[in-house]
Amino acid sequence: PRAVQVGPQGQFVYRIEPDGRVSSQSITVDYLTSDLAVVQGLQPGSQVVIEGGQNLRPGLHVTVIKGDGAS
Repeated sequence: PRAVQVGPQGQFVYRIEPDGRVSSQSITVDYLTSDLAVVQGLQPGSQVVIEGGQNLRPGLHVTVIKGDGAS
């Protein structure tokens, strides 16, 4: 759920491309709780941004930090 963003065109996530840049991916949310989102429109195994999405724009480069994100 932290990855789900809302914009003028609806709900989306920032997907991390293999080159480290982000792209906006439209999604449909089927189910959402405080710690789980079931979505359509995203390939299994896709990496998405879960923190700082409000500061991103498609094409920007991000650094992937491995782990549970709790630190």
